[in-house]
Amino acid sequence: MRYVKTVYLNEYIRPAQYFYSLHLVPFRKVSSKRVNIEGTVYNFWSIPKIKKRDYLLAFPLEKIDHFIVLEYTDPYQYLTLPTNKVYKRTDFKMKKRRVEYIYDDWERAD
Repeated sequence: MRYVKTVYLNEYIRPAQYFYSLHLVPFRKVSSKRVNIEGTVYNFWSIPKIKKRDYLLAFPLEKIDHFIVLEYTDPYQYLTLPTNKVYKRTDFKMKKRRVEYIYDDWERAD
């Protein structure tokens, strides 16, 4: 996963209300697993692809006045994060996405 940015909201809002207000449907909570990032506990939510990129939004459990945007390549990558660790935003680094082709010849084609 790669940290993209933190979005601060003008008011406290529930994740579902936020998604509906932006017409980001379908959305879903990824799992009930919670991750501690810099002292705040977050739940992860998935949204539809935006410009062919997959994002997870991490909303805090309490006082939801911001969320963290993370880009990922593997939808199950989030599930491998240990929950007993306190993460920093800089821990979420990912190499740039590499397009993988079905056939090796496609990579070499001009």
